Formats: sequence, C-alpha cells, structure tokens
Amino acid sequence: MEIFAIILSRGKGGFLLAGYNNLPESEKEQYDEVALCKFMGKMMYGMCMAK
Repeated sequence: MEIFAIILSRGKGGFLLAGYNNLPESEKEQYDEVALCKFMGKMMYGMCMAK
C-alpha cells in the first residue's frame, strides 16, 4: 500500500484509481488528474499510518 501512496503522491498513476480510469475521455477532462492523484496519495498515507 505504501508503494501506491508514493506513486499517487507524485501526481502519477491516475490509471490506478477505480472509477476515474473507467470514465470516458470527455469526462476525464473535467478533473485535474494530478490534484486527484496527490489527494488520493495523502489518503493512502493516512491509511498506512492507521494500520
């Protein structure tokens, strides 16, 4: 899980986010992929710390 947190916190790995990777390209354009990845990376760090 820590590896996913590192990848996402760097703004990469949008294809790993369930739901986002299934959106059509026209809907993906409405989201800031880097900001979404960084946010999810922080959430993953939080889950790692709660273990």
